[in-house]
Amino acid sequence: MQTRRQRAWWKRADDEPIVSTALAAGADCIVSLNTRDFPLAGQVVGVQFLTPPVFLTELITRHPDADLGARTDQAGRQLP
Repeated sequence: MQTRRQRAWWKRADDEPIVSTALAAGADCIVSLNTRDFPLAGQVVGVQFLTPPVFLTELITRHPDADLGARTDQAGRQLP
């Protein structure tokens, strides 16, 4: 059960289902470009908030043999 203090960082009511789903799934992080709604501490109740580039950097660092750098470079060229 979350306390009021843990919920206090939510700026909008529509943020609650996202965080609740992440908590229910046991997620380590939420990846989003919507940084204006990230908590100032970057983490709440054990869930870390990351931008896509930071998340990809983490993946590449943790799994250097997976050649994720080349894959993300290729995907980046396909984005508008």
